Amino acid sequence: MGGASKAVKTSKRALAWLVPRSQFHPAIDPDPGPATWILIATVGILSYLLVRLAGTLVLRPELIWPLWPGCALLVAVLFSTRLSLWPMLLLAGFAGFLFNDLRAGVGARQIVLLLLSDVGEILVASFGLRCAFGGRLFLNTTRSLFKYLLIAGLAAPLAAALVCPFALGGQYWVSFRLSFLTEAIALVLITPAIIGWIYMACGLKRRPRAYYVELAAIVAALVPAGFVTFVTSAGSHHPELFYSLVPFLLWAALRLGMTSITTVMVIVAFLSTWGAVHGRGPFALPDSLDNVLSLQLFLLCAAVPFMFLAALAEQHKTAHESLRESETRFRLVANKAPVLIWMSGPDKLCTYVNQPWLDFTRRSIEAELGNGWVDCVHPEDAERCMRTYTEAFDRGEDFRIEYRLRRHDGQYRWFFDHGVPRVTAEGVFAGYIGSAVDVTEAKVAQARLEQTTERLRLAMEAGGIGGWEVDLKTDGKVRFGTKVPALLGLPPEAEFGTAGKFWAQVHPRDRSGLAKAFRAARENHTEFDHEFRVIGHDGTLHWLRTKGKFFYSAEGMPEKILGISVENTERRRAEQALRESEERLRLAVEAGRMSVYSWDSRTDKVERSGHSAQILGIGDATSITGEEILARVHPSDREPVLSAISALGVARPLLQISYRMVRPDNSVIWVEGNGRAYFDEEGKITRIVGMVADVSERKRAEEVLASLNRRLIEAQEADRARIARDLHDDIGQQLALLSLGLAQVNRLGLTPGDEAQSMIDRMEKQVLDITSTVNSLSHRLHSSSLKHLGLTAAARSCCKEVSSQQGVEIKFRDRTGSRSLPPDLALCFFRVLQEALQNAIKHSGVRHFEVELREDADFLELTVSDAGSGFDIETAMNGQGLGLVSMRERLKLVNGELLIRSRSQGGTTVIARAPLAPAASARSLAAV
Repeated sequence: MGGASKAVKTSKRALAWLVPRSQFHPAIDPDPGPATWILIATVGILSYLLVRLAGTLVLRPELIWPLWPGCALLVAVLFSTRLSLWPMLLLAGFAGFLFNDLRAGVGARQIVLLLLSDVGEILVASFGLRCAFGGRLFLNTTRSLFKYLLIAGLAAPLAAALVCPFALGGQYWVSFRLSFLTEAIALVLITPAIIGWIYMACGLKRRPRAYYVELAAIVAALVPAGFVTFVTSAGSHHPELFYSLVPFLLWAALRLGMTSITTVMVIVAFLSTWGAVHGRGPFALPDSLDNVLSLQLFLLCAAVPFMFLAALAEQHKTAHESLRESETRFRLVANKAPVLIWMSGPDKLCTYVNQPWLDFTRRSIEAELGNGWVDCVHPEDAERCMRTYTEAFDRGEDFRIEYRLRRHDGQYRWFFDHGVPRVTAEGVFAGYIGSAVDVTEAKVAQARLEQTTERLRLAMEAGGIGGWEVDLKTDGKVRFGTKVPALLGLPPEAEFGTAGKFWAQVHPRDRSGLAKAFRAARENHTEFDHEFRVIGHDGTLHWLRTKGKFFYSAEGMPEKILGISVENTERRRAEQALRESEERLRLAVEAGRMSVYSWDSRTDKVERSGHSAQILGIGDATSITGEEILARVHPSDREPVLSAISALGVARPLLQISYRMVRPDNSVIWVEGNGRAYFDEEGKITRIVGMVADVSERKRAEEVLASLNRRLIEAQEADRARIARDLHDDIGQQLALLSLGLAQVNRLGLTPGDEAQSMIDRMEKQVLDITSTVNSLSHRLHSSSLKHLGLTAAARSCCKEVSSQQGVEIKFRDRTGSRSLPPDLALCFFRVLQEALQNAIKHSGVRHFEVELREDADFLELTVSDAGSGFDIETAMNGQGLGLVSMRERLKLVNGELLIRSRSQGGTTVIARAPLAPAASARSLAAV
């Protein structure tokens, strides 16, 4: 027994090396402690009882066991437990065997040989089954049953039969045959039955309640039938009774599986063995050896076919369940997949569509089957779609097609459909299966990408940017974009070139720097950005800025270079011009009365140039505080200065303001400041850099000019009023008298139709038209409604009058309050309205105009807009016309401003804006 324990340990280590530990799943795995000892004791007791039972099934006096269940029990228990318990379980089982042998008076030599035989059989069967099946013995396939029979029905009994004849005595080959068949029957029938019972008891093989009821019914019916067949009166031979067992065996094999057929065969084995031992039934023959051989062959020949039949039934059932589960999974996946799935049969007709397809079309499954699905295909795509499908079907090939499918809301969506042939397991063509993916967004994205690419190409061409590509795998072959040849001095039609041509165009002094930039980018896997000169085909120099990167193979070797080039010649010239301009500015600052300053908000220090002392008269120091500067600002202008500075922001960093400064001698000068503010991450001002110029002379000139303009406009308005009165009171009255005179002549009784009568009628009409024109001209020169009713009423009346006279549509909107306006402000805006409407009607080329008059805070604003042809503002301001200049000068007299927005074929908007009260005029000095 010590040798057996050592063999178990050695085999355990070998098995742990051969089979991964994760594959062992013992069915019986008690917790260490009392449960383990209870299991060991139970195995010992059962072993003893089975040996006692086997003692009742022995043929005497020959002492031949047709069936030995003891080893079958131990193999089933060992296979169902972990390896660490095997030594104790073997000792317990062999103790039951030994106790029974000693009680029966078996000799010591026989006991040792029998134990060696049992150890060999049990270890071969247990280790062999563990290696073949891991931790689960499910004989539900013919392959697994064949492996089991090969190990438990052949190898293990053979290991026992080689030793057992030495213990039994007699002829070796006869004892070998009896031992082999005895152990084979037990391992083939009893071991799988016990393992099946253990699995059902441990819940590893769950069965419905009907299974146990059906098994109980088979056992209840089989026991009487087996008793009649095998345990009848002595010498009774009725072979036809064997056929009464076939329905039960078929029932158990086909309906209930391997555990049931082995259970039924165990019952048959015990009943037949009992009858043979007691001289009853068909196996009660005079010759004991022939009796036992017939019985054993019957049991093996009956058990093995029905076990294979049960394995085939379970295999078919498992395959059917797998197929059904696979179909269920397929339908579940198909119905949950975000694609449209379809199947067709060998007749090219659709046999299945998934639920997303039905959800997409909102049609019944019947409407989609056959060729019904074509009804939802776009008419322009239906013929092409069916042709592609039919041709691929006839050839038995995959096909891919894009088509539009109508959604339930009537919208057509683009789908990419991929169909593949289906074949059965036997290789028979079964139709097609395909999936359609919604690619509408991809189509839209592709179109947008093409548009973006085209816009990029146009932008690159418009901006003078050229793309190029160098293929390093083809000896540096270069492919140029449309703009690059011109930049490099190559012919415009050049599309390809070589590295040699490129380097020939580079200025000799710039080649080394460019080559260094390329080399650094290639070695460091970084982008290169370098500026260099090229020599054009006409000998002129051009500055190019080139940016790009290398692309590498999987082995890290550079394969190509992609880059873009832009001509920087103009920028270089602009930089040179800027440097010259800065130099001229420096000279102008030195020659003129200007001072450059920089104010640090954190220290309140103002750094200024030396000319500041000449302008402000504050001393020669170049550094002064902001508070000292503010103290010199005229008291009336401090608030506008502070407001202008506080209004600066990240979006409006520029400062332009005019204000007065008080010199130490109390003289007042006008200065104009221009600057730019800089901000920190929180948007607070850190410093302001700018320039201050003495504009006192200009201010005085502007005041004189403004005075002249004011007197000129006042004189103009006076002349307008006088002319209007003359037209209305003098010429108007004379025209009225002339009209009355013609009316009196017309009543002298002239004959209707007479030529004189016709001439008088025409003259009378002409006089009336002239009178109307004179009145309109008088009203435009001097509006009485402006004086008596205010700006809003006068503007509305003006719009109606112009609309009527010119045959145009003018939409007037009033968004002003009820406050009364200063006369000069109202007159200014009325004249601007007249001039703007006259220009718009004359030059815009449209017949619809919009006029809006509104109050915004303390400002009055007038807007006249149209959607006409537009014009160039700078050209118009510098032209011979006085309309725009007159409007701007009028607004200056009321501290207002004129803003014009116009572009070619984009319409024109004229905005006049002026403060409502004199207090607001001070703030208009600051404009950012």
